[in-house]
Amino acid sequence: MAKESIPTSEIQVRFQPPGEMNLVGYFLKSLLQRGIVAGGPPLYRPLIGLRCLIRSEEMQITIAVQESSVEIRRGRWPRIDTTVEAELVPLMRILTKGGLMSAWLEGRVAVRGKAWRMLPLLRLLRAGLTPVEGPKGGP
Repeated sequence: MAKESIPTSEIQVRFQPPGEMNLVGYFLKSLLQRGIVAGGPPLYRPLIGLRCLIRSEEMQITIAVQESSVEIRRGRWPRIDTTVEAELVPLMRILTKGGLMSAWLEGRVAVRGKAWRMLPLLRLLRAGLTPVEGPKGGP
C-alpha cells in the first residue's frame, strides 16, 4: 500500500533558526513557497531528502527538504548532497531562468556532489515564478 503524502498546501517553508537569514535565503523561501503551491506533488516529491548548500559572495544557505517541510538554514549544515557556488547575479539568473548546465560549462557556476539532484529543485523554483492571481478587480 502506497504511503499517503502530505498535501502540498500544508508544506511549510521555514528558516531554521527563525529570524536568522540572508538575502539569498529570503529570495529562495519566496520562490519555494510559490513553487510548491504552483507545482504540486509532482514537483515536490522528487526533492524529499535533498540537502543542498548554496554559496554566493559571502552568503551560504542550506536547503533541507523533508516530507512535510523545507528548512532553509544559514550557513553549511551536515550531510550535504550538492553544493552550488556562483556570484550573486549569475546565481539569481540560474534560479529564475534555468541554464544551470550552460552556466556550469561556461565556468560561471560550480556544482559539486550530486548535480542531478538540483534539476527538480530548479523546476520547482521556476514554477514559483508563475504569476499568482490577485483578488478579482484588484491590480
